[in-house]
Amino acid sequence: MKRTRIGSILLASAMAITTFATAAPQAHAEVYCTSPEPNCTILDWTGRGIESIIPGSLSMMSDLEEVRLDGNRLTQLELGTFAGLHNLKYVYLRYNQLTTLPLGLFDQNPQLREVFLEGNPWDCLPPGFWDGKPTIVHSDYPIMACFIEFCTGYPVISGSIRVGQPLSITGFDCDEEAEYAYTWEIGGNVVGTEATYTPTAADAGQRVMLTVDAMWQNEVDSYIARTTRQVRWFIDVPSTQRFYEAINYLAERNIISHGATNDEFHPDRTLTRGEIAAYMYRLAGRPQFSAPATGSFTDVPKTHMFYSEIEWLKTTGITSGKGSPTTFKPSDTATRGELAAFLHRLDIYLFGNQPFTMPPTPSFTDVPKTHTFNWDVEWMLAKGITSPNAQYHPERECLRDEFAAFMYRYMTALPPVDVVRY
Repeated sequence: MKRTRIGSILLASAMAITTFATAAPQAHAEVYCTSPEPNCTILDWTGRGIESIIPGSLSMMSDLEEVRLDGNRLTQLELGTFAGLHNLKYVYLRYNQLTTLPLGLFDQNPQLREVFLEGNPWDCLPPGFWDGKPTIVHSDYPIMACFIEFCTGYPVISGSIRVGQPLSITGFDCDEEAEYAYTWEIGGNVVGTEATYTPTAADAGQRVMLTVDAMWQNEVDSYIARTTRQVRWFIDVPSTQRFYEAINYLAERNIISHGATNDEFHPDRTLTRGEIAAYMYRLAGRPQFSAPATGSFTDVPKTHMFYSEIEWLKTTGITSGKGSPTTFKPSDTATRGELAAFLHRLDIYLFGNQPFTMPPTPSFTDVPKTHTFNWDVEWMLAKGITSPNAQYHPERECLRDEFAAFMYRYMTALPPVDVVRY
């Protein structure tokens, strides 16, 4: 590999330097939007407090010509942020907290004309960042090329930033004789010294920092790469999600799935009766159970993904079916009333029928004493699993994040009995 030294030089000799005040609006066909839409030509996310953008999240907007990201809290843009935007012409990044950009950020934007960078605390950009791009760059001052000793590019942490999924480093290359030292840090603590690192449950909710020391002929260059997103169990469950703690708690204990292909939890999706059967079985500690050769329900064949779990529910008496003794309706959306019944019966199976005081007057106006699930809903309230509001909404479809919250409250209130094995 050829070794070169690049000092403080301008990134593009033809760079046009302007100021924020002189930037004129562009006249072209405009279809405004404030959220990703396929036919949108101008995406306006000005002043939204955005801290990071998931790479590839804009790729479905094939008609997009202009992205406005002025006045946010961006500290870094990851490689792939603008991937697939072949018609992109104008990018506004003014007044963020950007200090550098990854090499190749605009490689998939052949129509790019102008980039607005004013109002950021720039350090430098990778050498060759603007090479081959007939782009007008608006900046408060000339942004210098990063000084690189014997490496090219700049390190970027690569991976899904999720618990249990490995992170590695991409984006730079050093002399073939160079040696490397890696220091992974989370929350100020060193958590790894290898080339890759796999976040653990303890890392959830925190950002990752990697320091790479490249050593060659008694010289050392140090590089720092950070993730702009926090480590998550699921990419669609940010720390601001209303039941973030509950969902993470269940994921950590393998009650809800978080494997290599389970990037999303879908918190706003409704829950099926089949899924509830699986969660009840896991909550019970995944007890040993041999499903019968002939199923109990005509609508749950042996090939069903939750066949064993549903048969376990039947064997334990937690369910007797729905509609008839021979049907379970595994694809039906579960209601909040059904959830109360499933959870109450599971508790009875695990710990016996522990008495509690039924109130003389129903606690919820929509769950009278004559309601099928009155006893179960009152038990939920007595255990602190649901809140004492005016209504419980027993007929309403149960959302996945609501179910996670109910499960979390139940699990954190459980007595320390060995039968519950997490």
